Amino acid sequence: MNSVAHTQPLTKFDHFREKVRTALRQSGRLQQELASTLGIDAQVLSRKLHGAKKSFLTHAEVKQIIKVLASWDAISTRAEAIELLSLMGLREESFSDQEWNAEPLKRLEPTPHTGAPGAAAPVTNASSALLVPSTSLI
Repeated sequence: MNSVAHTQPLTKFDHFREKVRTALRQSGRLQQELASTLGIDAQVLSRKLHGAKKSFLTHAEVKQIIKVLASWDAISTRAEAIELLSLMGLREESFSDQEWNAEPLKRLEPTPHTGAPGAAAPVTNASSALLVPSTSLI
């Protein structure tokens, strides 16, 4: 019962942290390298990534993390960048067109524009449309 009491649902912030960790691991980089590249003390970055001591990433830091991950090829698609932005309460428009079209973000594979961020949205909408037929029995 104790394990259930300590288990809390993951927040968007937790998902952001895990996605950053996964991207770093896949690129062979360490969180300490990320901190150094950002010009932040490694312990401060760790506190910000965990929300410890009321420390949180600024919007500018989130954007910089995404740029660093793109420059290290730790993320490869614009959809991944948009998802990271979204998890931290930001939108695709947080990066200007000029930023999206400059290094390192221009390396990212483009995302088809569907009116909603992320490539999964059209698939979800299409599949849900197929699953909605109504009959007199329903």
